[in-house]
Amino acid sequence: MNAYDFARYNNYYHSFGTGNGQTPKYYFTDQQIADYKAHPEKSTDWQDEIYDTGVMQNANLAISGATDRLKYMISTGYLDHKGILLNSAYNRLSLRANLAADITKWVDFGLNYSYTSEKYKSPPFEANLFTAVNDAPRWAPTEPVYDENGNYARHRPGYGAYDTWNPVATALETSIENPTYQNNVNLFLNFKPAKGLTLKIMGGGTFANSFNSKYENTKTRNGYAMNGVGNVNNDFSNVYQNTNILTYDNTIGIHHITFTGVAEEIFSSYSGSSITGQNFLVDQLGTDNMDGAKSVSVNSWASERALVSFMGRINYGLMDKYLLTVSYRADGSSVFGGNNKWGYFPSGSLAWRISQEGFLKDSEILSDLKLRVSYGITGNQGISPYGSLARLRSDYRYPYNNGSALNIGFGISDIANPNLRWESTSQSDIGIDISLFKGRLTSTIDVYRKVTEDLLMPRQLPGYVGVSSVIDNVGSVENKGLEILIGGDPIVGKVRWNTSFNISMNRNKVLDLGPGVSKIGFTPTSGGYSLGSEYMFLEVGQPMGQMKGYKFLGLWKSTEDAEARSYGQLPGLPKYADISGPAGTPDGQVDGYDKTTIGYGYPKFTAGWTNLVTYNNFELSFLITASYGNELFNTIRIRRETYEATDPVVWDYWTPENQATNVPALYDGKWVEDQHLVNKYYVGNSEGASSRWVEDASFVRLTTLTLAYNFVQNLLKRSDLQKPGYISPGQTLLP
Repeated sequence: MNAYDFARYNNYYHSFGTGNGQTPKYYFTDQQIADYKAHPEKSTDWQDEIYDTGVMQNANLAISGATDRLKYMISTGYLDHKGILLNSAYNRLSLRANLAADITKWVDFGLNYSYTSEKYKSPPFEANLFTAVNDAPRWAPTEPVYDENGNYARHRPGYGAYDTWNPVATALETSIENPTYQNNVNLFLNFKPAKGLTLKIMGGGTFANSFNSKYENTKTRNGYAMNGVGNVNNDFSNVYQNTNILTYDNTIGIHHITFTGVAEEIFSSYSGSSITGQNFLVDQLGTDNMDGAKSVSVNSWASERALVSFMGRINYGLMDKYLLTVSYRADGSSVFGGNNKWGYFPSGSLAWRISQEGFLKDSEILSDLKLRVSYGITGNQGISPYGSLARLRSDYRYPYNNGSALNIGFGISDIANPNLRWESTSQSDIGIDISLFKGRLTSTIDVYRKVTEDLLMPRQLPGYVGVSSVIDNVGSVENKGLEILIGGDPIVGKVRWNTSFNISMNRNKVLDLGPGVSKIGFTPTSGGYSLGSEYMFLEVGQPMGQMKGYKFLGLWKSTEDAEARSYGQLPGLPKYADISGPAGTPDGQVDGYDKTTIGYGYPKFTAGWTNLVTYNNFELSFLITASYGNELFNTIRIRRETYEATDPVVWDYWTPENQATNVPALYDGKWVEDQHLVNKYYVGNSEGASSRWVEDASFVRLTTLTLAYNFVQNLLKRSDLQKPGYISPGQTLLP
């Protein structure tokens, strides 16, 4: 909405504010409105102000070579990406070196090393309050970026959303620097002491550290309230891994057997510190001088976790037609309770290569046909270290000993759960692989069912316990679905086209949420304006991602005047379904008994189409992705179409002459009072969680597009360089 339309609508909207003895309060004079109309350049497009075209540059160089006993490759790359959000950027420098050498005929050695330096800067952009991304759609177009003195404009007194700030100031004046450095080194020795027998010993580590600083100066909302606020984090992580793989592979007549044994250890350590300061003497130094803050708080942390794993697997093939795989895995993790450190996970599969049977072996059309069935169990240890232990917190302050000074105190933050165990997922699968016309056309089809049990989730505790929740094994969920992949080479020759299409359909259901719990609700984040009620639920017997609320039926029509008044409403106001009541039948009012399912967050299917077209030295590749049936709850519309009215759709409000709309009518407050209506709607602020705000989130998108040219090889015979080229990549090009 431009400034002229916004100012007119704002005055029009407030002209109806005559209830409760009030008189209309207008924020724009007739002269201001006329000026906005005569000078459209005074209208501010806030989203245009904070967004720009993103530009990405990516350069890579690789050198490789080989002798009879030595192979090497060294590569480096640099990526520079200017983000679409004002004052955002990302760059990455990477270096990789691989070395493989044959020490003797039965021992070879390898070394892989990589280094990555990443530097990321951006103003906050998450979907919470007080961010540029959140505030830009809500700021009035009548407000300029800068006032007459060259300072960032603020809302005029008494007008504008109190919980927003100038989006350009938020973007430009928030300084965030997040450099991260990571070294990864892996070495291996591969022994071949006898025919068919190999032992591979691998060891390595990943060492990373990051330095994150954020400073909000006094031109930002938080910085203005706190006279500058800054935070610095230092994080260090070290991961050490040792993997030992013993393999025996042999063929005896029509029998082929492979045995694999694995023993692995992973140890991880994490540590860090944080300093937060408020009320800075000067803005200019920011986090470079935390001593310049009058209020400083310090925090530090450290944790370790370890995983030990053993696995045995047998692959057996009979005449390359009948295939059997059986494996068993044991994992021990330090994060679980003392009674359940170990988890045990078996799996097995059978396959029948039907195309090798006599009645199909000589087929000129069918190249391969394989039927597969499998079942297995996997584990999940995805919780923080010490989640099973009782823990204390030290950030309590209390004036002990009847003194006035605050002393450091410790208090219980978590209680122990010695029975905490592995989350496990059992999966059964039936699949078929087909190849036709000597591989020109291939397809894979899989039908699966997964049941995840002992979910690692917080379990709510009674208030008298002293802590609100404990990590426990709570409930189970089911996923089942169908996956289809079709690919091939429709065109071969000088012009070659390789293509593949996949489609996935998954249906999930909550099976259990623990003793006595049938439903868990979730409220929006702080970005869910004026929506205090829960709207996303996990409910036994229902899919995950379920949204529940009031069913929006449109607006009351003029012909429904009497029925609308029976609910305390008027034609043109929102109409909701009266579904139930205390007795299980409609009761003439809309309240909590009338909540129903209004949407689902998971898609009915997702799909992708990958293509590679080559001609001489040119390569064109692109990926199209799609999602269908998923819905989203658009919380930002609640404000834009009600309180703040920055969306042009508000002009399409209901009138007796314009009833084909979902934008409610505007009624004079004093006139409504005189109707003596008794409200029978109890749906919460902004009509609460209702299907009015649920939207279809399906999409078809051109995700990537790359055009490359490979220089003629005979021009490069004197160097070891291979396939250098000019590449023009693009990502998420079309919505």
